[in-house]
Amino acid sequence: MRKVFSFIVIGFIVVGFLLIYYIEEPITQVNILSIDKHYTRLITTDEETLSIPLYFSSDKSFLTEASAIDSCFFKNDYNRFQVDISEIRYGEAYYDNDQLFYLYLFDISFNSLSIDLIDIEEATFEINYLNGDTLNLSIGDIFLRFSEITTGLDIDIYRMYTVVNSTDEIDYVCGLVIGLENLSNKDIYINSIEIGSSLVMVDLGNVVTVNEPPRYNESIENILLEEYDFLKSDFDETPYLVANELIFVPFGYFETLIELKRFPIYIEYTDNNNDYEYLIDDFVFISENYSLEAYNGQLQEYIYYY
Repeated sequence: MRKVFSFIVIGFIVVGFLLIYYIEEPITQVNILSIDKHYTRLITTDEETLSIPLYFSSDKSFLTEASAIDSCFFKNDYNRFQVDISEIRYGEAYYDNDQLFYLYLFDISFNSLSIDLIDIEEATFEINYLNGDTLNLSIGDIFLRFSEITTGLDIDIYRMYTVVNSTDEIDYVCGLVIGLENLSNKDIYINSIEIGSSLVMVDLGNVVTVNEPPRYNESIENILLEEYDFLKSDFDETPYLVANELIFVPFGYFETLIELKRFPIYIEYTDNNNDYEYLIDDFVFISENYSLEAYNGQLQEYIYYY
């Protein structure tokens, strides 16, 4: 009898230790990190999405469950656009100041919108949950154009890439290497090249021909053979005559250098006295890095209390 009783007591002790080990303390708060980024995209189909990275200190919270979300918006003080969550994908775990965060990518679709453009500076991502709670997270600047891709008439691009320079804080695009070909016997003028950001101007007034393609990380001084001031308040918009050559077009920044990793290209040109637009889909020019160290100074922290 004593043996049976001893086994029962030992059993209760073992079960007690297992319960203490496996039952986690209830979550009382979730720390959330968002990134002030610069999103510029050409949305060409209903299936295309925009991924917003958010970091949560818990991977067991309803905050990252799409089924718990009632509605969401991109907004600032002047505009508010309702958007849809297509999917929430888990990325991986990262540390920030010894605290573990879990990356989730909120894939945003735009099926409910019937507009041509979203242009929001200092945007907030508003997420409304079915329990009545709301998150308002800063995510940076958003420029989305909704259009089909259009190719050039009598003009073609045979080569294109960006040149990237660096500061101690960021990698930034210093210019675009592009090979333009005139397929006609008429003069074709490039009137402007844009990348969908009001903070960046493609500086046609300082175009140079490059006989040897610059390296990906070639300094802009080596390409232009002179000093170049990136921070500008105005630009020379002299049209460029397409001459079937490889050219380098520097970028200028209106306020401060910003990190643009992916963007489309819009070329406006004149062909036989008619104006046209050449839309090139957004492309990843600088590889995305979701480690929190890569966004020092761009992170915003929030706390959700249960």
